[in-house]
Amino acid sequence: MSDAGSLMLEDLFDDVGTERLAYAPRCQTLSGGWLQVDALVARSHDGTRWLAVDQPGACPDCAAVPVAAMDLPGFAPPESPNPDRRLRLRGRLAYGFAVDDLGNASYLRLENAEIVAASAP
Repeated sequence: MSDAGSLMLEDLFDDVGTERLAYAPRCQTLSGGWLQVDALVARSHDGTRWLAVDQPGACPDCAAVPVAAMDLPGFAPPESPNPDRRLRLRGRLAYGFAVDDLGNASYLRLENAEIVAASAP
């Protein structure tokens, strides 16, 4: 079990902030490994799960421009995170199509995610 260190969520995507947003090739390389990711955290559009996102309060389902987002299956913060404050999350990266028990599909997940630290206010 190697540790890839700490990344920004945006490091897992190419062309962030554009219509050409895509998963970076490193997602496949890092898949299965433990890493730390700095990201904002928001509820999914339907409120059933948490997502790591690159923009405060971003909703991948209704954003005008594609949003860099990663599913956080099973994530349960002790309190609702400040949507404007980055968190450092640690977990196992999973890349590839998957559907959870509620029927939510994702391509990029941070499994067993836990909060390691929060950025300064």
